[in-house]
Amino acid sequence: MNILFFKDQLITGNPESPVAVCTLWLNKDYVIDRINRNNYCILGNLYTTDGISYVIRNILANPNIRTIVMLGPDLMNSGKAFKAFMQYGIDDNYKIVNGEGYIHKVISKEALNLFRNNVRIVEFNDHLDKLDSFLEEVNKSSERGSFSDPIVIDQPDIPAKDMNIEDLAYKADGRDFIETWLKALDIVDKFGELKKTEYNIDQKEVFLLTSVIRDTTNVNIPEWLPISKSDLIQYNKEFFDINKPEGVDYTYGERLFNYAFNDKIYDQIDYIKAKLKESSYTRRAVAVTWNLEKDQSSSNPPCLIAVQYLIKFNKLYLYALFRSHDIYGAWILNAYALIMLQHRVAEQLNIKPGAIAINSVSAHIYKNNFQRVKDILDKYYRNKQEPFVIDERGYFIISVNLDKKFIEVKHKLNDGRDSGYIFHGRSASEIYRKIINENLVSRMDHAAYLGRELARAEYALNNSSEYIQDSSM
Repeated sequence: MNILFFKDQLITGNPESPVAVCTLWLNKDYVIDRINRNNYCILGNLYTTDGISYVIRNILANPNIRTIVMLGPDLMNSGKAFKAFMQYGIDDNYKIVNGEGYIHKVISKEALNLFRNNVRIVEFNDHLDKLDSFLEEVNKSSERGSFSDPIVIDQPDIPAKDMNIEDLAYKADGRDFIETWLKALDIVDKFGELKKTEYNIDQKEVFLLTSVIRDTTNVNIPEWLPISKSDLIQYNKEFFDINKPEGVDYTYGERLFNYAFNDKIYDQIDYIKAKLKESSYTRRAVAVTWNLEKDQSSSNPPCLIAVQYLIKFNKLYLYALFRSHDIYGAWILNAYALIMLQHRVAEQLNIKPGAIAINSVSAHIYKNNFQRVKDILDKYYRNKQEPFVIDERGYFIISVNLDKKFIEVKHKLNDGRDSGYIFHGRSASEIYRKIINENLVSRMDHAAYLGRELARAEYALNNSSEYIQDSSM
């Protein structure tokens, strides 16, 4: 059997069977003990619409598969989109007609039509105890024989650089969640270490990426995003759903709002709201999703580990911790749901939402997405002028005292108050080092501006000429 993608995540059965089993979000291990392996060729999940293309490519490489049996909870509408593709096909941009998601453009339209004309989807909606007999009947009724010669559309080998940079922490700071996501993508793409994963697919990975979303009120969804507005709405619905479908390992809604521990059920978000109402300065407004008993040995444990709420200047801030984070495939969905979760609590506390910080201990991009990441960054991020953003730590007033032969720099807060920090010196480098050492600059563009202006001030001092500070705009 020629499995091109996600080989270690798929379960193989009888290579002579013309049936593949797609379990959507249902745990594979929950299914395989209930069925005879002779009744299927291959079995696996389909979590997102992007996975449809990999199913197609795997089956085109194994054209003896003529039937896909689909079952399980369709939490992200990937099954619905697959059925729409089979019925209606794609448009000129490879978007699924009457459905969400896109098909990979490396698959020719001829190959896609060949697939649609020779493979069928059969849904199983009964109790799992009847699945094996259902599969047996499908095997008998399914057409036999390959519908074409194998068509191998392998993943192109995308050249990727590894800078061998050993930074242990990175920061992506943006005005809204789209700008923050682009910066996070760029950091992982540029500085990530090329390495293997437990899923038999290579990755780029950096450790501890903190993604800061300054304005969580702007949740506009541009058309070019790889995830649609309806995908976000559907994910958000599942994120808040306290009911975990049978056979699904976990949902964040269940873990946050319906957490089972010692025979008791806890709504952790209700606890957080009560704690913050009781004490606005508490550091105990924390919810966890990790279940030591279940997750320590699970093959599919939660990626989001904890959220913590803090109130600062009468605004509600949210901090999230991910043990593992797919920055291309999952970050947007996660960030959107966290924004909605923040707004939900802020509204009930009657305070405004502040920033969100998402801490990704392992921030990574999988190799199958390298090219798409490059295309997005080249078009929507790189080579674009960065808009002016005020440094939240304040600004500097620079002057030259020709009589006393020194440069003076006063630090001010953004509301105009003096911070109390004043620096004197005769050289730009001397003053610059003092300022940087005081941690009064948080942005690289501000630091670059400061270095340029101090160099101009030093030139004016040495040449006894007038110095007028340039605007930083």
